Amino acid sequence: MSSSGRARWVRSLSLVIRIAAGIFVLLIGLLILIALEATKPTTEQSELTESEAIVRVVELSPVPVDRWWQGYGTARAIRDADLAAEVSGQIAEKPDSIEPGARVKRGDLLVRIEARDYEDGMAGVDQSIASLQAQLAGLDVEEESLNTSIQLAERSVRLLRSELDEIREARTRGGATTIEVERVERQLAAAERDEQSVRERLQLIPSRRLALQANLTGLQSDRRRAQADLERTTIKAPFGGFVQRIDVEEGEYVMPGASVARLVDLARLEIPLRLPVTAADTVTIGGRVDLSARGGSGRWTGQVVRVAPEADPELRTLEVFVEVEQNPDGSEGALLRPGQFVTGRIYTLRDAAQLVVPRISLLNDRVMVVNGEGRAESREITISHFVDERFPSLDPIETQWAVVSAGLHEGDRVIASHAESIEHGMRVRVQSASDDTSSASRNGSGSAS
Repeated sequence: MSSSGRARWVRSLSLVIRIAAGIFVLLIGLLILIALEATKPTTEQSELTESEAIVRVVELSPVPVDRWWQGYGTARAIRDADLAAEVSGQIAEKPDSIEPGARVKRGDLLVRIEARDYEDGMAGVDQSIASLQAQLAGLDVEEESLNTSIQLAERSVRLLRSELDEIREARTRGGATTIEVERVERQLAAAERDEQSVRERLQLIPSRRLALQANLTGLQSDRRRAQADLERTTIKAPFGGFVQRIDVEEGEYVMPGASVARLVDLARLEIPLRLPVTAADTVTIGGRVDLSARGGSGRWTGQVVRVAPEADPELRTLEVFVEVEQNPDGSEGALLRPGQFVTGRIYTLRDAAQLVVPRISLLNDRVMVVNGEGRAESREITISHFVDERFPSLDPIETQWAVVSAGLHEGDRVIASHAESIEHGMRVRVQSASDDTSSASRNGSGSAS
């Protein structure tokens, strides 16, 4: 055999040996698998059971619900005053007690301006008035005297005319001369001139009186102004309240219009609250309003006194005016102060009894209800509004509720716990919310307000 034939034979034999070894390994593996399967222990089959969740439910029944609207606003005093000087002068007096924060009563002195110049001016006007009044009195006497003079002049004229007639008649008989007639005529003419002069003087009396009365009226007006200026030198509190600030001190010179003080009355305050325009149909005059400051630093109760006739078209809000009455002499910590930002809750008339569900039960306007088969059922509901109130007859713990207008009925059992982990159709075991009354009491959260 040649060397090349011997090499081919060796290669063929080697291939056969490898194939046989592979087949042997496969047979060994197959035998091991058969042995393992034959010796495998058998397990008993158990029937599958459906899991169920324990849930707390609220069984729905109608409850009376207050409808309220929430708004925000800044308090302002109904009565406040920025007092200014109305006359010029030096500050002559300021009581030591008049300082910012001081309590004042109506009529209390705040400051007094030096009044000497105004007193002198008023005295001068009084003297001028007295002079005119004296002239008017003298005019009355003069008028009476002129009336008497006219009567005498008329009598003298009558006598002279009678005498002239007699002398003229006597001259015709030769008993009197022409000289005597002319003498009486001259006397009569003089008497008539005197009578006319007195009448003219008497006719001027009314115009002179009117002129004096006009001057007197002007002086009396000047006196009233002088009196008012004199009274304006004393600046008093126009109402009872508190001094917000005092802007002058003794010795300072002030001009008309200069700021003197600011007073604020804390007895009555007004808060304009902005509400959604949809509240217009339900907010009523006299409605109760609960007010609170940020941080819970104070709570007050007021009432609606006015509603703005126009709504803000951009913000879609309506302005409602709330009035608060308080005792400024009470605890200062409990006072509502002008400029304080507050939250107001305006209550409307109590609605008819309605169905409510806990807010924690809501999942995208849907709730889970336990149906008659003991399974969870997803229901779509319509929410009217939300309330923050306690309904112990439904649940002793929950305080936040949603008022339902459609989608649920009385007697439905709404899941109030773990609602987000409950799937539609899941079997549930019910625990009534009323069963939590004792535990809620132990936890201190079951009292109703």
